[in-house]
Amino acid sequence: MAQDGMFTISEFAELSGITRSNLLYYDAIGILKPAYRAGNNYRLYSSRQLELINAILSLRSMGLSLDAVREHIPNRTPENTLDLFETQIKALSAKIDDLLQLRESIEKRAETIRLHKDIKAPLFTIEVRSTETIFIGRLCASAPNLDVAYFHSFLKQCREVGISHATQIGQIVFMESALAGSWDAAGCMYAKTNKGSDNIEEGMFAVLFELSQDYFDDNHAYYEKFMRHVSKNSLELLGNIYIEYPLDEMSENDPKKHLVKIFSPVRQR
Repeated sequence: MAQDGMFTISEFAELSGITRSNLLYYDAIGILKPAYRAGNNYRLYSSRQLELINAILSLRSMGLSLDAVREHIPNRTPENTLDLFETQIKALSAKIDDLLQLRESIEKRAETIRLHKDIKAPLFTIEVRSTETIFIGRLCASAPNLDVAYFHSFLKQCREVGISHATQIGQIVFMESALAGSWDAAGCMYAKTNKGSDNIEEGMFAVLFELSQDYFDDNHAYYEKFMRHVSKNSLELLGNIYIEYPLDEMSENDPKKHLVKIFSPVRQR
C-alpha cells in the first residue's frame, strides 16, 4: 500500500478484480480517475473508490455501455438509477425477444433439414400438415422468384418488423393463377415465423419434391408437373401453392442437390 488508505494502480486492480489496462482506460475516458497522483505521476486510488469501482463493474455486468455508466456515475440518485434500470430492462427484453426468435428460426431450419435430407427427388406424395404461422409480404406484380428486386425488398420488409435473416422463406402462387396456368401472375413471399399473422392451415397436402439449382430458376416446369400429379391422382386443389427450399445454399454445397418443395392443400375428388 502506497499510503494509509491509498493503493497503487496494481494494488487497486488486484483488490477490485479489474485489469490494470482497464483502469488506465477508465481514467482516460473519465469513468474513474485516480484519487491522487504522486510526484512521480503514479496513480493512487482510495479505499472509498473500491466501492465506486464495484458500482461501475455492477453496471457493466448489467449490460450498460461505458457511455451510459460514465453519464450515470456523477448523477447517481435513487430516481436516476430507477430510470436507468427501467430503460435497461426494456433493452434486455428486446434482446431476449430477438434471441428467442433466432432460436426458433434455427430450430425450424434444423427440423426442416432432418425431415428432408434423405428425400430422393423427384417425388410426389401426400402429407398431413399441422397449422403453421407465417408472415406474408407485400404483393409482387409478377412471379416472386423471378424478381430479384422484390426478393430483396421482402427481406428488407422482414427486417423492418424484426424477423431474423435466418428465418426460412418461401413463395406463394395463388390458386386462381395455378388453375389458369398463369405462373407469371402476381404472387408473394412469406417467412415461417410466429411473428406473422397468417397461417398455412392444417389439412391434407399434395407435395412435389424436385431438385433446383437456383432460387431464381424459372419454376414453370415444376408447377406444371405438380398440377399433372394433382390431376392424375384425382385430387382437387383447395388453396394456394407454396414453394419452399428445404435444402438450399445454407445446408447443401452442391447446387444440383438443392431441394425445392411445392405443396398445396387438396382433397380427393
